Amino acid sequence: MPLRCLRALLAPVLFAASFTVPSAASSPSVSEIRYLSGTGSDDPVDWEFFCTKGRRSGEWTTIPVPSNWEFHGFGSYNYGHDRPKADEQGKYRHRFDVPAEWSDRQVLIVFEGAMTDTEVKVNGRPAGPLHQGGFYQFEHDITDLVELGGENLLEVTVSKVSANESVERAERLADFWVFGGIFRPVFLMARPHRHIHSVAIDARADGTFSARVHHAGPPGADAVVLEMLDDQGLPVAPAIRHKLEPGTETAELTTRAAGVRPWSHESPNLHHARIRLMKGAEILHEKTERFGFRTIEMRPGDGFYLNDRKIRFKGVNRHCFWPDTGRALSRKISYDDARLIKGMNMNAVRMAHYPPDKHFLDACDELGLLVINELTGWHDAYDTEVGRKLVTSMIRRDVNHPSIIIWSNGNEGGHNSDLVDDYARLDPQKRHVIHPTPSWVSPSVFKGVDTAHYPTYQDHLKRLAGNTIYMPTEFLHGLYDGGAGAGLADYWQAIKASSVGAGGFIWALTDEAVVRTDQDGRLDADGNHAPDGIVGPYREKSGSHDTIRELWSPVQLSLEAPGPDFDGRIPVANEYLFNNLNQCRFEWQLADFPEPGTAGGTPHHVKYRGALPGPDLPPGAAGEIRIELPRKWRECDVLLVTAIDPVGAALFTWSQPLRGPQQYRDARLKVGEGSVLTSERDGELTVVAGPVTACFDLSTGRLASLHRGGHQAALVNGPRFVPEPTRIPDGEKSAVRVSHEASGNAHAIQARHAHASFRWTVHPSGWLELEWQMDASGSSDFAGITFDHPEAETLGKHWIGRGPHRVWENRMQGPIFGTFSGLHNDPVPGRSWAEPEFKGCFADMFRLDLITRKGTLKFLTDTSGLFARIHTPHPGHEPKRATAAFPEGDISFLHTIPAIGTKFRSIHQLGPESVRESPVTRHRGNIYLKYATPQHSEADPAPASSPNPARDS
Repeated sequence: MPLRCLRALLAPVLFAASFTVPSAASSPSVSEIRYLSGTGSDDPVDWEFFCTKGRRSGEWTTIPVPSNWEFHGFGSYNYGHDRPKADEQGKYRHRFDVPAEWSDRQVLIVFEGAMTDTEVKVNGRPAGPLHQGGFYQFEHDITDLVELGGENLLEVTVSKVSANESVERAERLADFWVFGGIFRPVFLMARPHRHIHSVAIDARADGTFSARVHHAGPPGADAVVLEMLDDQGLPVAPAIRHKLEPGTETAELTTRAAGVRPWSHESPNLHHARIRLMKGAEILHEKTERFGFRTIEMRPGDGFYLNDRKIRFKGVNRHCFWPDTGRALSRKISYDDARLIKGMNMNAVRMAHYPPDKHFLDACDELGLLVINELTGWHDAYDTEVGRKLVTSMIRRDVNHPSIIIWSNGNEGGHNSDLVDDYARLDPQKRHVIHPTPSWVSPSVFKGVDTAHYPTYQDHLKRLAGNTIYMPTEFLHGLYDGGAGAGLADYWQAIKASSVGAGGFIWALTDEAVVRTDQDGRLDADGNHAPDGIVGPYREKSGSHDTIRELWSPVQLSLEAPGPDFDGRIPVANEYLFNNLNQCRFEWQLADFPEPGTAGGTPHHVKYRGALPGPDLPPGAAGEIRIELPRKWRECDVLLVTAIDPVGAALFTWSQPLRGPQQYRDARLKVGEGSVLTSERDGELTVVAGPVTACFDLSTGRLASLHRGGHQAALVNGPRFVPEPTRIPDGEKSAVRVSHEASGNAHAIQARHAHASFRWTVHPSGWLELEWQMDASGSSDFAGITFDHPEAETLGKHWIGRGPHRVWENRMQGPIFGTFSGLHNDPVPGRSWAEPEFKGCFADMFRLDLITRKGTLKFLTDTSGLFARIHTPHPGHEPKRATAAFPEGDISFLHTIPAIGTKFRSIHQLGPESVRESPVTRHRGNIYLKYATPQHSEADPAPASSPNPARDS
């Protein structure tokens, strides 16, 4: 197994090992950590707790730490815009021991995060000044407060509402949930009185290395020694010794390592710096910092460069969030989220809108994600006094993470310009500082970078045509099923075509719906404020997840329907920044579509499979791969090709049917022999074909009823054209003319409009054939035919086409060809989550079996590119601009379907995929319908509760 692959698999294990708590017998030169709380939300420790107001207030009880207290039945929930907000305090008590062996050491208590103002006492005495700022690590020296070898009392008062007006505005008057509590770990740290306080590293891709070592305590040290080690613990350069001048508290160490492996998001090579504070040959204190050799630059008017390669950010905004625990997270959640982001082929993540847990940054370092780390500030900024402390806290904690490539000094007006110089003062790498800004605020450019949020497509093009680096730090605002993937293809192609397009960051990763312990555990996304994610609150994967994964794959295949001379050659492009495609490999499958309802539940029955190495293509190059096709390959239904990255992860699976829907239909359609019987009564034509009886309205030609074996199908009142023709033909008194006649051994019913017509043919076997043609404006949201079918009658479906997710006109990428099954679900957007979605428009129909209470409605077609619409999804709380139109009826077969907007942009403000302006188009189509009841062998078994997720190969 490749070393990088092994490291990726073992990342959580290695991380845990690196944080093993030393025993009391550990070397006194190494800092020792003892947790007073759990290390995360998955292993909390109970502390005594008293809530001053709201639920469960007024009595001492217990609460797990770390946590947000709302999720344990205390206080009140608030979203950032709520007025007024609950102002309860949480009072904590915890008893702890301090080892007697720490008698010659400095003892600190460290809080990684508490919301919002925190007062700490040890044994009844203040441990330090009031801390303000909910998302920042702080510490107090409690050496003189603790009793060694005995029990100590920790008392903490956390005020949810800050006494500092600027902290309250910056952190809690925001577009996100605001909570209370000690939500990140608390621990004791023991270190020598003469110690290394902090280290800030600047390690460049060429091996140039410098470290700024801050040391403190009583005099006595005379040197700092530094060793650089690779991830195997082997030295990469000779150790250096720096002599300390008396009275100094900072040492600058510089060296150069030859032949280092640089860090990048594609090859996240990590190194360690071991720094020792010395007194002669004695080690006073030892500290190890992990880092990566890499160079990040902002070149004005050009773009961002990583290790001398121009990069485009494929990014997303991420809150620290889990629905059951709020902002209190575990290492597992952090690593899972990082893998989720990497799995969508993203290369970057913006911390919205505060520094994350340390373990998320560790995951980004190890797995390879580029990070924008952000100071909190949502439309308002910290005052300078508090802001300066919090900038210092953020940078000192996070400065050595190679994944961090940009600092953000607040969000959307929450910028205090007095703090900007502090970043360069504290960060020897002098990473670029940005001010994320809405597109409707001018100027949106700060320090040469335009970060405009939520531009219209035309505004997007205008900014990309300028000479300023353009990188929207929020765009395509996800809302329910819109945004995120919808419209991304147009926006991304424009970015790629521009010399100043630096990429962008989609809002946002997850729907931020919390478990309301005050409302019987319902998930609450605060209306349409917080359901903005690509994935659901528990990371349920939506259609946009797959769309992004395809569009942002660093390997791009052009897999089209194979012509008669297809010899297995497939065009491929390398969109990696550093990797040659010969580091990748490809796996291919030739498969059949399983018959719907058959055992196994897989989308494909694989008949042939193989693998081939990636071609020798450097970054940015295009070429081809070639599959050695077996002799009978054309007898298969579908070709699937999966690109595998250098560490063995599947990037995406492309799929292409080898035969059209007509060939699939021909193999299954039997029209039968014999005759059909007809009769007319009360304006209806009744046609009996074997076990099936179909009735048609003679005034419209539409299906009035469909019977079999005493059962009546719920499908009626179709086809109706959408949009419906309104013009009456010349010389006619009605908009439609209906006729019927025997046609061979079948019977035909025809209806003609001015610009549309359809024809039913009832075959002796009971199959109903429907052909239609229509003229429709190219700007119509939809064009096709529709039927009524009460949703209450629908139980499930089997589906052959692209799946498992629905599509929109501006979000066609992502689904793959296969056989999919699912039970009816009816999630309410922003309130409940069920993936994949049952309702909506599904692409490239070959077959649809609609499982109903009274039997199965089987549909086949020989029309390429036909969409099947199955009922109408709930719109949720969407603004009208984000709502897509749906045609009349319940079951439709469509040639064109609607696009969908985003939270802030209507459909017509998005790109070409979202707006149709073509002339009137003539559409032709057909379907074949058969009704099978439970008493007949044609009835299929019930579908599985969810399809096999084989789209991920």
